[in-house]
Amino acid sequence: DLYPQLNYLTLITSLGCPFHCDYCASRNLQPHLQQLQPELFLQQLHQLMPMLNLTQSRINLAFMDDALLTDADQHITPILRQIQKIDLPLYFHCPNGLHCRFVTPEIAELMYANRFRMIRLSLESADSAARWQKAGDNKTSERDLIRAVENLENTGYRRADLEGYILTGLPGQTYDEIRRSAQFVHHLGIQVRLCQYSPIPGTKLFVLSCQEYGVDPHEPLLHNNSILPALDKRITLNDFQKFKDYIQFLNRDLQCDENHSYGII
Repeated sequence: DLYPQLNYLTLITSLGCPFHCDYCASRNLQPHLQQLQPELFLQQLHQLMPMLNLTQSRINLAFMDDALLTDADQHITPILRQIQKIDLPLYFHCPNGLHCRFVTPEIAELMYANRFRMIRLSLESADSAARWQKAGDNKTSERDLIRAVENLENTGYRRADLEGYILTGLPGQTYDEIRRSAQFVHHLGIQVRLCQYSPIPGTKLFVLSCQEYGVDPHEPLLHNNSILPALDKRITLNDFQKFKDYIQFLNRDLQCDENHSYGII
């Protein structure tokens, strides 16, 4: 309310998540998934619209839900069908990872029709790192990501414009596990988006993480992903930066190469 006019809006349609991942605090903060009724969310959206500069050629809105696509038929599907009727150049972004298995052909079509641009799909770990998929409540797999990408591509998206989240820095995670996950995402033809782990008090991996990284569990300044790579004994900070630079190189290569082969190797 201190801004005379906004250039974008951040939106939330729900609190919580139906999954219970060992590294995530969502269920600790919100024990149950709570979703706004579509009519109420749309009413709130219309109330916020006057805060925007509606003369822009592109109006950006970001969904910040932890589980935007859960129970889609009763929630996001009716929301997006009504948003389609708004005669404004609205563009939507999903900086939080989307659950791959919920990106059905119908959802992909609605996302394309509503001009979703930032689409990040949560793989987190490849099938070859099954222990981390278990830690992620087995909510996704390589096959789920493949289907999601295919559904989005079939509606009109370029694979190179999609992104796949993978987790790094989990306690006990090896560099080889991270590398294989990144390779799978890249070979699928989508960009690799590294998500660096932070230990969060109250989660299953918190104590183990503090022990492995040698940090004080009562010092929150050390519980963040800007300091942890410097404390990782498995890979030097310099080598990890080289790995991140290499991922950026692969992503730029995808953007430039219209004839990229999307075969899984």
